[in-house]
Amino acid sequence: MATLTISFDDTVANAIKYRIKVRQTGTTVYSTHEVTASPLVLNNIACGLAYEGTIQTICSEGIPCDRYNVFTHGPADGDVHYD
Repeated sequence: MATLTISFDDTVANAIKYRIKVRQTGTTVYSTHEVTASPLVLNNIACGLAYEGTIQTICSEGIPCDRYNVFTHGPADGDVHYD
């Protein structure tokens, strides 16, 4: 098992948190995480698999800023960076 670190630009004006959805490439179910700052660290991730997902900025409780970033990453080696 591996650790996957998703780093992103967390300096969006008025953002109170970031909603990150991650899934193994080729699957349909996302794991959803909400954080207030970069990075998001996920433990016990299967090695050698590709992951993809989205990062959504939330500007007030429950209301998205309508800003999405999409990331994909090859085989898990520990880090995904999105700026």
